[in-house]
Amino acid sequence: MGPSKRLVPPPLGHALLGVVALALLSGCQQLSDLLGITDPWAGYYDTNENYIAGRGLDQQDLSLANYLADGKWTWAWRGDSDGATYLYMSLSSSADSPPSSLPSTTPVYELALANLYPGAGDFESPGNPTTNWTLVNSASSTPASGTSAIHGTQSIRIQTPIAGDYAYFDLGSIADHATSTGNHTYGWRFFLANGSSYAYQVAPVGSFDSSKTTLTNILATTDVLLPDLPVPPASSPALYFGAGTFLDFTMDDVRIIRSDIASDFRLRLRLLPSGETTKTLRSGYYEFSLWVKKPAHTFVAEPTAVQPYAASAVTLSMHALIPNPSGPQHAYPIDGSVDPASGLSYDAATGWVRLALRMSAGNIFTLDSSATSPVMELSVAPFNFEHPDAGSVEIADPELHYYKDGY
Repeated sequence: MGPSKRLVPPPLGHALLGVVALALLSGCQQLSDLLGITDPWAGYYDTNENYIAGRGLDQQDLSLANYLADGKWTWAWRGDSDGATYLYMSLSSSADSPPSSLPSTTPVYELALANLYPGAGDFESPGNPTTNWTLVNSASSTPASGTSAIHGTQSIRIQTPIAGDYAYFDLGSIADHATSTGNHTYGWRFFLANGSSYAYQVAPVGSFDSSKTTLTNILATTDVLLPDLPVPPASSPALYFGAGTFLDFTMDDVRIIRSDIASDFRLRLRLLPSGETTKTLRSGYYEFSLWVKKPAHTFVAEPTAVQPYAASAVTLSMHALIPNPSGPQHAYPIDGSVDPASGLSYDAATGWVRLALRMSAGNIFTLDSSATSPVMELSVAPFNFEHPDAGSVEIADPELHYYKDGY
């Protein structure tokens, strides 16, 4: 029988490696605890924490004076020096119930971009609602009702039977123009019926030139966009419909927005790196989410559409402000159409939908956690910035989540 073998304990280093391996499996924070090391990322591993838990939609300052208020929901366009006093957007409390997964006390608001058309742009009023329109020579306007209506129960039909006839709309009557002091531009959208023919021109009253118009024939019911119509304040500007030939068009659902500051039609929240969030904002990945719902209005393209209209899209933005302005932005169609980016269909008409905006891989926020000015801006708009449109959406429970190492 040979000599007995003596069991030798493994070197201390092997044991330590075993502890380290076990701790790595348990997570970095547990490793720090085992080794007695202070983890600089302690508290940042919980991806369920809402960093703006104290910055709900009821934390707002929508006044003109404090449009740059930090830690409050404010209007981005309030900083415009011309026409900034007009309420282009509104945020009003809603009596609707919040999503069932949230506390019943969660505030719900309706966010809207105003339609600047003065009066009933859906032409649903009885009679012939063409206020602020002027018909010249043999030009005429008549209600188009019943099966001739584009949406709802009534549209308006305008005809210019002979050359030299025209109809024009007083651009000086646009809802915000009374407070204007400079040159503004406006985007017009309206539906035209199949078989319509139209030609338009912007010129001072009395300066219409039919030779400068181009005839367009509509072969199907179409949502027409006339972008960036200039409206100088002192020249009695008008939008003319006329040509050197016969025009006959049926119009409905006119929407007007001010286009020269449309990029700032956002409800926004600017955040300092500390003091306004549950934890100091640090470099890394973030997710901005929001619940949205169609209000008790029709989408503008619905057969029964009347104003006010429900927004067909919602845009979420999440931007780092310093040192380098950057960040993701995405428009989510909520009228049942397909989102080109994801292939998903967010139909807010069926109830509340949670939208979540995340960064792409490798594109993290690089934030200065010691900055004394805001480092991040979150914002929401009730439209797609490619084609801004008047409308509203219900919103609730904005949240900001942090992901140290990615999603």
